[in-house]
Amino acid sequence: MKVRELLHALRDVDADSTVLFLAEHADADDADEVCEVYLAPRPWTYESGDYGARGYQSWYPYRPEQRGSAYASVRYETRRVVVLSTGPTNLRFVRPEDMLSDFGPEAR
Repeated sequence: MKVRELLHALRDVDADSTVLFLAEHADADDADEVCEVYLAPRPWTYESGDYGARGYQSWYPYRPEQRGSAYASVRYETRRVVVLSTGPTNLRFVRPEDMLSDFGPEAR
């Protein structure tokens, strides 16, 4: 989802509504309140491909990771992200200089 899509979806919502997070396939009573919004200062790596016979995708704030022979069709992109969390994360400890990508100067 893009921030633009989120803002559009929220355009008519009561501004005093509580924001909840519900993990994929979770039951409704497993919802937790979103307590933190992290605005990433640099693009993250979006990685996708195949692992064995299954597709996978992964997001991380570092340079692309090297994968072993069990991985195939691995693709990397940089993307700007906003992270919603149900509580404190370790993202505040990620140093921006560690987040530089290998995708060229436009992604720095």
